[in-house]
Amino acid sequence: MSAVAGALEWPAFVRKLGDGRAGGRCECDGRCADRRCAGGRCIERHQRRSPMGGRAQAVAVLTLVYRHGPQASRPASRNPDDYVVLCQHCREGLS
Repeated sequence: MSAVAGALEWPAFVRKLGDGRAGGRCECDGRCADRRCAGGRCIERHQRRSPMGGRAQAVAVLTLVYRHGPQASRPASRNPDDYVVLCQHCREGLS
C-alpha cells in the first residue's frame, strides 16, 4: 500500500491496462502511420519479437502513454480512458 492515502499504485495500474484491457498488445489503431498498423490495430505484443523482421526484430516493449486532449482530465489521472498502451514504434510515430 502506498504511503500516501489514495495514491495511484502505478505498477498495478500499468498491469491492469497492459495485460488486461490491451491483452499484452499495442493499442494503436493506425494513427501513427507505421506499417505495423496497416491492417488496423498494431501487431506488436509485449516482450515478443516483432514479426516485421529487419532492425525491427527487437523485442517490443509496451508503455502506458497519457492521452493529451480535451477528454483527458490531468496527468495523474486514475481514469484508464486517459491512457493508451503503445509499443515503442507507435509511440515514436505519434510524437
